[in-house]
Amino acid sequence: MNVRNVLARCECRSLDHIVELSVWDDEPKEAYFTFHLKTWRSFWKRIPYAFRYLFGLTQRYGAWDEMCLTQDDATALHDALAHYIGGAL
Repeated sequence: MNVRNVLARCECRSLDHIVELSVWDDEPKEAYFTFHLKTWRSFWKRIPYAFRYLFGLTQRYGAWDEMCLTQDDATALHDALAHYIGGAL
């Protein structure tokens, strides 16, 4: 299993604003984004987190999630980054 990882941090440099892209070269190829989830300051939005905490369902380093990136989305992301960089990709 061969995997490539890229970490990207927000320009504010906060560790709460970080995303990781992992690409596996196995067949079929897979790509995942792993990102830190926002913590809610609203009382009502914190209720679900409170229940998870009460039942021990929290993670040690905060709330993280991931999404699988399709090849179409990867192409769109590539095009958007190429435009951002100025066509250098």
